[in-house]
Amino acid sequence: MTMMNVSSSKLLSQLSGTLLLLFSLVANSQSLPEGAIANKDKCLGYEMEYKKYPKPVIAKVQADMYQLYHQDADWKHDAGLKGKPLNDGILGPITWSWMQRFCKNFALDINANVVAAFPPRADEIASFSTRFNEAAFTLISKPFAQWSVSHHTACNLDVQQTLAHGNDDALQALVRCYLEGEQKKPEPAAAVASKPVIPHTLYVLREDDFALMAEASASAKIIINAIEGLQGKEFADKPAAQAELNKLLAGVPVEESKMLADAIIAQLEPKTRYVITDQLLNTLNQQGISDALFDALKNLPEKSFNDQTTLKKTITAVIEKVNAIPVTNVAVNSATGTETNTASHAEPNATTNTKNNHSEAEPNAPAAQPPINAERVVLQIQLLSQQDYLVANKITVANIPLSQGPIVAPIIELLQDLKDREYPEGELLHLAIKNKILKASDICKQDKSNAVDKTLDKPNINEIRQYLQKAIEPGDLTDKYCTENYYAKLNKYYDEHVRANIERIYSEPMPEYKHEPILWSGAAKDCGCVPAEIQTMAYGIFPYWKITDKPLSYDFSTFSRVSYFGLTLSNGGKLQQINSKGENLLKDNTDKAKAFIREARRYGSKVDWILEKEFSTAPELQNDAALQIFYSNLETEIINLLGTPLMDAESRLRPLLSFGLTNHPLNGDGVTLYFKNYPQSSAARDKFDEFFKSLKGKLRELDEKRNYLRVEKHTTYVNIMLNKSSFLGDSNTFNREHLDSLTQADDWAEKNLSIVEIQDRVRTMLVLIMEDPYYTSLDEIYAVTTSTDRSIIAPLMFSDYSQMDTSMEHKGQSVDERKKRLAYVHESFGGGTFWPMVEYENSSDGKDYKEFNNYIGKHFSPGYTESFWNETLCAYRWTLIYIMNVWLLLAFIYLITLFYLFPHRCRNLPGLLRWLQHPLTVVALILPPIALWGYLILMDPVFSFLNLSSVFCLLLLALAIWAGVDAVKALQQQKPNRNLLHYQKMATVPAAEPTDSVTDEHDENSEDDYK
Repeated sequence: MTMMNVSSSKLLSQLSGTLLLLFSLVANSQSLPEGAIANKDKCLGYEMEYKKYPKPVIAKVQADMYQLYHQDADWKHDAGLKGKPLNDGILGPITWSWMQRFCKNFALDINANVVAAFPPRADEIASFSTRFNEAAFTLISKPFAQWSVSHHTACNLDVQQTLAHGNDDALQALVRCYLEGEQKKPEPAAAVASKPVIPHTLYVLREDDFALMAEASASAKIIINAIEGLQGKEFADKPAAQAELNKLLAGVPVEESKMLADAIIAQLEPKTRYVITDQLLNTLNQQGISDALFDALKNLPEKSFNDQTTLKKTITAVIEKVNAIPVTNVAVNSATGTETNTASHAEPNATTNTKNNHSEAEPNAPAAQPPINAERVVLQIQLLSQQDYLVANKITVANIPLSQGPIVAPIIELLQDLKDREYPEGELLHLAIKNKILKASDICKQDKSNAVDKTLDKPNINEIRQYLQKAIEPGDLTDKYCTENYYAKLNKYYDEHVRANIERIYSEPMPEYKHEPILWSGAAKDCGCVPAEIQTMAYGIFPYWKITDKPLSYDFSTFSRVSYFGLTLSNGGKLQQINSKGENLLKDNTDKAKAFIREARRYGSKVDWILEKEFSTAPELQNDAALQIFYSNLETEIINLLGTPLMDAESRLRPLLSFGLTNHPLNGDGVTLYFKNYPQSSAARDKFDEFFKSLKGKLRELDEKRNYLRVEKHTTYVNIMLNKSSFLGDSNTFNREHLDSLTQADDWAEKNLSIVEIQDRVRTMLVLIMEDPYYTSLDEIYAVTTSTDRSIIAPLMFSDYSQMDTSMEHKGQSVDERKKRLAYVHESFGGGTFWPMVEYENSSDGKDYKEFNNYIGKHFSPGYTESFWNETLCAYRWTLIYIMNVWLLLAFIYLITLFYLFPHRCRNLPGLLRWLQHPLTVVALILPPIALWGYLILMDPVFSFLNLSSVFCLLLLALAIWAGVDAVKALQQQKPNRNLLHYQKMATVPAAEPTDSVTDEHDENSEDDYK
């Protein structure tokens, strides 16, 4: 049998040397580029710059901060930790966190060089605290911090400049201004019954909504002109008013025109007047009134009367005047006030009229004149002169279907930027519209002065700005920054002219669920996997209605955690698919249905499920017993959901093929609880606390069981999604103080951990739904949280990130506000949330998100290095591990069989198989899996040194080296020469005549020996 020769042993020696070199590099494989895991903060920047401080400066800063914060409970706790970290003259993580707090309390980030400004300002504030302790305590309080970020100017003071550079007098003035404002703050208005909320509703402006706004605007103009044209008009009756309105409302849809006409006619005021017309006088004349009364009524200067009293008074005065005139030869009917000739009474059939009789009377014959009955004459005239009519005096617009004026064309043009931007809560869209209006008006500055909204670069922006400045009427407001007065005027304009119009069109039910595969792809050329250097989590939310027929491309190297929005909860705590009428993801655990989970995990991303619940539509959950059942069922449902194993073949075989490196993949990596309008009672809060702690505890136990003897550790998250108002509220289940006690993030403050490490230990992320203006909202959150708190906060800002300008910022140059906000997030928070998850390339909406993806890819993981592994091979890590393990196993069997178990039997292998014994064959079989093993240890953070694959690899290497050593020894060992022994033996034997048989035998032996 032929064993490995010397050259093969040299090759193995070189291989072992290479492996030793790989091992030496493994220790450095986890170290990141400089600054990659440095503590970071928006105010202070990166910690490395502060390492320049000498120890005496740090000691002085610690002493100054002690003077300011020593009464604070958090300071007392941190100062009492082991080693006295706030009094050791060392810039450790505890001192660093308090420096961050001081920097924000006193707005040091407005300085060009914060490093230089920090020590002297700390000394000045410490001196101020010594002299004015109560004022200093106010300046570092969290209510003041919230007030300062929302008040750029107050009492003729620049708040930020005063905090950063103000002397003692200025600081005292600022405190007085704040306290006086708090005293004058109006009492909160009584709670108004909120409008009923429809579950599973989206708030969004679609293309057809803009057409409706334009149509409504045109109709509204016609309606307003009609109302203005009606003012003061009189109508004899409703048909006359209807005919006039039909003319004025021409151009308005028929149904709407009829509805509006009915509403307007209902507001016409019915009135009555009394008019003495010629027709009335003729009627009275025919009834036989006297000429004197006829003439008197005919000659009245005012013949129209608005009330009976005036009419009666006027007619009575006329009758009294007529009664005072003497009349001869005339008989007067006292009952009716008519005159009668005596001849006419004698001859009732005579046809001569009164005037003729009167003219025929003897002028000298005196006769007494009976007085006219004024009461009866007045009653008769009143009945004959009464006219009922309708008048349009005061038509109230609020009482007709058009409760607001039209949204003018400039506003419609402005709102185009919000088209198709979907919000889960209606007020978020209202705030976005108001913020857009305020920015376009340019009446005051908000966010950062050098941050601009690039979407306002419109050809007609000047026209829009002029209209808004006139409409909002800022009046005598001259503050540079937007204050409460500006917002009050904006809110007034918005509520009077815009809100109702938006609310008529802005809501739509979430789409019906369609059970189709979720197609995700992370295979873009330069994306790769989640790097170990990641500092800021990009949390992507995928709404269920975004499913398309073609795979959607995402950069999972940046979106290190993603979530599926599509599940809701019944009132009994059972999981349900939103708007599903049949099969859904909860019922379907097939390979096709859950392929999106495997695709995200392939690149190192984690997958959560968002569980949404609207509590305002479930009054029964106000009951403690019902809430207890709800949470009991919900806990079971979540554990079952996350504990369900994936059923595809690769997932089933993974524990075996990976040699126990990981466990069987499950149905998710966590849940995100999105509870809207949660009950405010203390009992409801206690029930949630009990559920939250119990769920996290059970999931932790399950993780520990799954992770036992596994190299890849599984960590299940229980996240909370809430809005900013709840987080900053005083008393509710999801306010800041209560969430601090639930998450216990501050327990890790004294540990020198990276953001990702803190998140994995807390196992909870707070997805914080921000409110426009976003930069101000971020400031408000920053003001009341610590750096550790912010490590688990991932703000959600609804923005269109297409065509984002990421060019370098220069002094005095404006910068895209989207970039400014993202910079704020990655500098100061543990993550940023994106609804919906932003696509990478060939987006389904046709927009270009390249600059956005490049920016967050660079800044959310600043230590990321481009390599063939990071960009390509990492997505195939499990395939490579499977190949390596199978190859190792086969090589092990080959080596054991050929060189250890059956070495003698393998000597006489057939000629076609003798290549298996060749040294090159041995090297070719064992070198690739060993090289791949070393490469994975070096490049793959998931594949560590301590695993079963390493045991097989080292054992294989040892066996190969052992076999090689044996082969070298065998080659060096002296073997007896059988030919020499044979000839020596023959020499001692007497010579004999050789025979043919002996010669033949000798020849055969010689041939055998040769062989």
